[in-house]
Amino acid sequence: MVRDYANPAEHVTNYLRQPNVANRNLLPRKLDPPELWHPAVDQALRTTGFYHVSRVGQIRGHSALLSALVERWRPETHTFVLPVGEVTVTQEDVLHIFGLPIEGEVVTGWTDSSQDFLVNHSMAIFGSEPVVSSSSKSYIKLAWVRHIRDTQPLDTSESVQRYVRCHIFCLLGTTLFADKSTTYAHAKYLPLLQNFEHISTYSWGSATLAHLYRSLCRASRYDCKEMDGPLDLLFVWAWERMPFLAPIPRQQLALADIPVARRWSHHPRTRAWISKSVASIRHDIDFKEDFVWRPYLGIIIPAELHHHLDVCDTVGPLISFECVEWHPVDRVVRQYGYAQSPPLPAQAIPLDHHCYTLRGVQCHDWSTILNEWIQQWGNRRNSRLRDRNLQPIVDFIPSAEYRSWYGGLFWMYLRLSKLIQQPPYYPPQQPSHFPPQQPPQQPYAVFQSFPYHRPLLPQPSQQSPQPPHYPPQQPPHFPPQQPPQQPYAVFQPFPYHRPLLPQPSQQLPQSHRASVDRSARQSHRTPTPDSRASGSIDPHVGINTGRMNVIAAAPSGLDLNAPTQQEVVAEYIPGPSAPAKAGGSGPVEG
Repeated sequence: MVRDYANPAEHVTNYLRQPNVANRNLLPRKLDPPELWHPAVDQALRTTGFYHVSRVGQIRGHSALLSALVERWRPETHTFVLPVGEVTVTQEDVLHIFGLPIEGEVVTGWTDSSQDFLVNHSMAIFGSEPVVSSSSKSYIKLAWVRHIRDTQPLDTSESVQRYVRCHIFCLLGTTLFADKSTTYAHAKYLPLLQNFEHISTYSWGSATLAHLYRSLCRASRYDCKEMDGPLDLLFVWAWERMPFLAPIPRQQLALADIPVARRWSHHPRTRAWISKSVASIRHDIDFKEDFVWRPYLGIIIPAELHHHLDVCDTVGPLISFECVEWHPVDRVVRQYGYAQSPPLPAQAIPLDHHCYTLRGVQCHDWSTILNEWIQQWGNRRNSRLRDRNLQPIVDFIPSAEYRSWYGGLFWMYLRLSKLIQQPPYYPPQQPSHFPPQQPPQQPYAVFQSFPYHRPLLPQPSQQSPQPPHYPPQQPPHFPPQQPPQQPYAVFQPFPYHRPLLPQPSQQLPQSHRASVDRSARQSHRTPTPDSRASGSIDPHVGINTGRMNVIAAAPSGLDLNAPTQQEVVAEYIPGPSAPAKAGGSGPVEG
């Protein structure tokens, strides 16, 4: 089943509220180093029309810029939707940026995956059997082609022509019609290089633009991860038309000539420009309405390219073998210096022509399959903008009629930054008469307290069945029996326990228990001379074999915390405050 690249439902703008799509960095195809050539073949290279594109040099791309541009591409119209209006890459851009021929026959022919087709044309062009890809026999390894080119002695015209053919084939596989492999090129281009004098008669510029349109249509899908095609053309077009996207100001560059891409090769890039994200570039495109409508005024065009300018403003198909795209210059006439009015509906291309991919066994003559489109290309001089009596424009400000038409059709795509700033994307909800299975995820954390569960009561034994017992419910006005758990720790002091006094020994008789005279403690009685003379008194408790008295070493005044000194005596002598039963003069109990 052929996938419809023009299906609006699969466009990346419909999924920008998803973070993984809004922040995607579309990986560009690896931009290969420039194809250098020997100076001895300059004249032969000029006769083929590939001299100017060979001088482009190395262009260093930017994945965030590529992703932001692809978001603006509309496959149904083949234009970029910007706040200033519709714009696109045209054949005029291809002629100035790459210096490729536009006027000529369509790039088409056979796609044959047989071994005989590959070997016969390889022997005619390269002089030996090729090294092909292990996965597809129709793709020739470019490293092998470079080796054939660099080993040519360049001492005969045949050797020079073989060198130029190998050089052009490498350009087709790396700069103009590159795919995602970057190391192989399709063998379908070999028959077009066999007649050396006939190479310059093909419209290589329109075929290059067709491949760029096809790559943009594929990359505009939300699930695309990588983009191929002539990305050098797209980057230089964006830098020339929108200077705020360029890595350096245009005033610091050399004067433009053909090819214009040459002055952007090996350009310095600041760290601030390299670190730009997709969001920042998207915001710049939304609010910096700075578009250069006529950037190539004053550039000197080489003599061999003058007659190609006559067909750069044609409205018609762009063809390259199985690839068919539409050149919609009637929607971007301001890029040619005319006043823009609401255009006609976009040209529809059948699905099997617009989205066809070469896979599996191939044996197709595309000059017959696409005969209807090829006839329109042959009638291209009757569809030029200059023959429509359009009004020239000076200030490039669109008319009120065009603004009304454009805003009503593309209003939702003019400020993509605001589209992403809407509330986060949620999956479609279930119908209202069905409760949702799961609540939608919240964009922030929500605290939900744990419900209080009453502990289950022990179940009665199975041996003695009893009716179920339910605990009485408390009235609602009574507080709960147990307070709810506090969300913070509550300090509860430990209970104070008075230390137990030492119990008297059970072996001593009752008459020999030691006692402490409370009145002696209050009057700070001093120990007896016997205890002082014993020399065995502790600083707090004096012990000898005589008697036990309290040592009064406390200062004046009542100090309950002062340590007391005691001594153990063999004979109990009651004090004056002792009760009469104990031998004292105290009151009699009873």
